[in-house]
This record gives sequence, structure tokens and C-alpha cells, in this order.
Amino acid sequence: MILRKGLALLRRLRLSLRSAAMRTYLRAAYSDISCAASARFGPRARVRSFAGGRVEIGADCFIHDDVLMIADGGVLRLEAGTHVGRGSVIACKQEVTIGHGTQIAEHVTIRDHDHNWQGDVPLAEQGFTTAPIAIGHDVWLAAKVTVTKGVTVAPQSVVGANSVVTRPLVERGAYAGAPARLLGKRIDLDNR
Repeated sequence: MILRKGLALLRRLRLSLRSAAMRTYLRAAYSDISCAASARFGPRARVRSFAGGRVEIGADCFIHDDVLMIADGGVLRLEAGTHVGRGSVIACKQEVTIGHGTQIAEHVTIRDHDHNWQGDVPLAEQGFTTAPIAIGHDVWLAAKVTVTKGVTVAPQSVVGANSVVTRPLVERGAYAGAPARLLGKRIDLDNR
């Protein structure tokens, strides 16, 4: 029992030290990345901005192991208490906003852009089509969800594993599928 508590304490200490090091690195290396003092980072979490992009990470956010967050000319904003699960990718060329208390499971992909692919011009030279993404507060995106450009996920929505979100979702809706379809509404536990 004492050994277990001691190991748990060491894990929390290691997370605190790693997070402090990451916040210090982000402040020193990127003037366009702001990070609350209480934000935490797992091993190999990467946050990058370039081409005028900006990243804002709110209080008590947890960016898990192997997460990649990139603002390539756009604004990527995580509000307080957001959790981004292991192996997730959030890529932004215009704007991605994720509301407070949102839970993003492992291997979720959120991209506000698509490659253009028309005509005979080589794919690498065609550029991108972008549209902002807004994810409301208290949303749960389950494992391996993909959120595409131009989507609004209303507050308190739930999206099931492996779903592809291609259109706006209503508040308190429960969704699943590719494309994601409304299955029902979240139950209000106070008014059952």
C-alpha cells in the first residue's frame, strides 16, 4: 500500500515536472503559443505554430501522450479543462475552438482544412480549402472520431467511436456513424 502510494506520487511529480518543462519550452521557443500555468502535457506531446499561427491553451487542460497540435497560420484555442487524448491530431489553418470541459478520447483527428485535388495541377501545388471548426463546451468525442472542416459541434454533444463528423451537431445530441447521425439526446439526470 505504501509502495503504491509512493509510486503514484512519483508519477504525479514526473507529470508536473514534464509539464513545467514543456510550458517553459513553449514560452521560449514560440511567442505565438500561450499556455496557462496549470496546463499539463504527456510525454512526446507536440504543440507547434508557424506561418503566423497562434495556439492558446487554457487552465487545467491536459494534452496527453503523443498528441500533435499545429496552428499553421490559423488560431487553435483550447478552453479551460479540455482533455486531449493520446495520439490525437488537431491541425488548424484557419480556426479551431474547443470549449471548456470538452473530453477528446485517443486518436481523434480534428482538421479545419482539406487538400484541393481538382484538375491536372500536381496535388502538392493545389493548396487547401479551409473552414473554421467550433466545438462547444462539455462535448465528448470518443476514440478515433474525425471532425472535418466547417463543422460546429454544439455544447454537451456526444460522438461515438470511429464516427466522422461532416455537418453541424445539435446541442445535447448523441451521434455515431460515418457520417455521424443523430441517435438520440443526452438524458437530463435532473428531469428523469
